[in-house]
Amino acid sequence: MAMASIDTSELEYFKSCRDKLRDIGDILKDKNDEKELSIEEKLREIKKILKG
Repeated sequence: MAMASIDTSELEYFKSCRDKLRDIGDILKDKNDEKELSIEEKLREIKKILKG
């Protein structure tokens, strides 16, 4: 069995990617505390997340 190791910076990068994907998923599923967003508003929110 092969062993793989990642350093702390890689782990932090993967965690930030996971968090961004969760946020995008919440937007797409309308799990927003605010009103339901239009498609254009969802796209704007996703762009904000990706620019991070």
